[in-house]
Amino acid sequence: MDSNHALILCRQDSNTAVNKTVESSRPEWQGLRALALQWSPLPGRTLGQAYTSLGAAVEKRANRAAHGLGLGPHAVSCKIQSHFGDGEERLRQLELLRTSPSPTLERRCVKLMKYSLPTESINTQCQAFKEILTLVTLFPGLRPFLFHPETLGPATSIDGICAVWNPAHPPVHEGWTFWKRLAATCLIETSISAMLEQSSLSDLWNCQDGGLSIIERLLIEHSCSLIERDCSSEYRSAICVRYLGGILSLPGFWMHRGNIHSLVADKLLREMVGLLNDIVEVDAFREDVRADFDTRFDYDGVDLLASALLAGISGWFSNIDQQDRCR
Repeated sequence: MDSNHALILCRQDSNTAVNKTVESSRPEWQGLRALALQWSPLPGRTLGQAYTSLGAAVEKRANRAAHGLGLGPHAVSCKIQSHFGDGEERLRQLELLRTSPSPTLERRCVKLMKYSLPTESINTQCQAFKEILTLVTLFPGLRPFLFHPETLGPATSIDGICAVWNPAHPPVHEGWTFWKRLAATCLIETSISAMLEQSSLSDLWNCQDGGLSIIERLLIEHSCSLIERDCSSEYRSAICVRYLGGILSLPGFWMHRGNIHSLVADKLLREMVGLLNDIVEVDAFREDVRADFDTRFDYDGVDLLASALLAGISGWFSNIDQQDRCR
């Protein structure tokens, strides 16, 4: 047959196949296809989701059982906190911590730190990070007992501690990363920890003319960390808030009602208002981006400081005469 008059037969089904191929290469079709695959009841996907749900349920029950048996980071932390007690008993135990620490307390600190190691699950590690932060800032002087070479080895920096805590395949989880670095920051020796640990207990809440108190220095450090905005500023500011809450939870500051303590209390209240405004902004931002709750903000630290301020100022007002209240 003459090539100029050759016929090219075209099958209808082949055209259909080509059209389908072209259509499937379009971005909108690819998106629909991915969405369909995501929600399609494929055996492998369904089985994987079942394993994930079952694993989460088993881990939750195991954690409850461990807590009932006195195991797990939260249970160990509760035992450490009960050792210090409240009020005057806490002051007495904090004094003993600096002179003759309890061997039982030291063993419990090491036990808690072991829950932060990568041999534990991610949830257990994250809970251990939070408990470490709580104990270090609630009981000034306890940090060296948690910063133990048996669990941290030769690590002395934030990155070094994080390297000890990192599993072979670190999870892509903002909350885990945030609490890990926050706990590591509170464990290392800094100017803040040195200021608190080298001062007497009474100096933690004393306010005098002619100098800045430790409470005021923490307020300044918190404000400076908010202005600097470097890679560690958010962690330093959160730790300052925690330390303030721990100091104001002690009865010492609220036993004084002089002009200086009133001025410092006014500064604390102003700082508290700023923190509450920050929470409103953070929550509004997270609502926009649909970020996970409780990932990069220490709500518990703000709650601790707010509770201490509320209890202390309420105690002040309860001891004021009725005539003075009306002035």
